[in-house]
Amino acid sequence: MRLACLAGACGIVCIAFLSAAGLAVAEDDSPYVVPLSIDELDPAALDAARRYFAMPSMQGLSAARHDPRVIARRVEGSLPEGIMTDSQRENLLLMAAEELSGVKEERDATTIRVLAHVYTAEELEALIAFEQTDAGRSIAEKRPIYALLLREATASLRRDALQRIIERLTGFETQPEQ
Repeated sequence: MRLACLAGACGIVCIAFLSAAGLAVAEDDSPYVVPLSIDELDPAALDAARRYFAMPSMQGLSAARHDPRVIARRVEGSLPEGIMTDSQRENLLLMAAEELSGVKEERDATTIRVLAHVYTAEELEALIAFEQTDAGRSIAEKRPIYALLLREATASLRRDALQRIIERLTGFETQPEQ
């Protein structure tokens, strides 16, 4: 019973922790609020953002973000050891890959809006021009690899923090799976 309660509490904390960053609501007066309507964006910046997003490097990032195997690894990397059975972990990864892989179009559209919000048309044109140089192509080709490696490294930091939170919340020390 104690283990079932621990697993239930850990599951709730895990789901909350994994989704908290994506569900955080910014203050309306924050400079980091991204307009949800493209009508609020500069049309020239939006056009340049669409063209920049169509570049191979940005398409590589998009493909990596939406690959079900990458999603499953990302979720798995965020989970502390020993809080689920192998079967529970496998089911969670399957559900996460299924649910999160269906958001590609929405996430891509959001990425374009964020680009148009953060950068001016002139800055996006400069990024496009830079990626057409030898150095720019080389940097752009490495961007998806950099993003995945950084994501994996930070996932282990989140997993360790989540494990400490669970231990503090439940009073039980989680044990690595054998």
